Amino acid sequence: GTNLTTGATCLSTQGCNATVQGGKVSGSMTGTSATVNGLAAPIFYTTPTQIGIQIPYEVTGSSAAVVVTAGGQASSQETVTLEPAVPGIFSLTGDGRGAGAITHLNGSPVTAQNPAARGETLVLYATGLGATSPAIATGVLPTALTQTATPATLTVGGSSAEVLFSGLSGCCAGLNQVNF
Repeated sequence: GTNLTTGATCLSTQGCNATVQGGKVSGSMTGTSATVNGLAAPIFYTTPTQIGIQIPYEVTGSSAAVVVTAGGQASSQETVTLEPAVPGIFSLTGDGRGAGAITHLNGSPVTAQNPAARGETLVLYATGLGATSPAIATGVLPTALTQTATPATLTVGGSSAEVLFSGLSGCCAGLNQVNF
């Protein structure tokens, strides 16, 4: 996109006058807001060419209308396709390229220089794993163990891995983790 902010970039809900109030991520950042089918969408980051939002859990159907407002100017309505779950693994570099965001239990990244050992438990960070149980409201930071409603499956190098936990990471709204 273009002109999705008034020129400002904010890559974290901890800065740039972004707010987390009452345990909920704000629907505005750097003068930018977004709606999905008219519902305010929590914003995780903004750049002039891209914003990261959470599709509100309350949105139903197979498609939704998204409108971005920056500096009081609304975009044209764009339609996005919706699915119950569309898993995506975050990358270590944050740009969607390269190695997946997979860590050892101590939080250090799994890399060629810091490889995983056979049988070791690892943590993978993802998005789009779908509904949770118990259900959690849009934008709310989880305060208790919240698992995905549908069990996750995972393969590593073509072999099935045992999934020990699949659900929301305790730090962030909409951030999933899979312990395997």
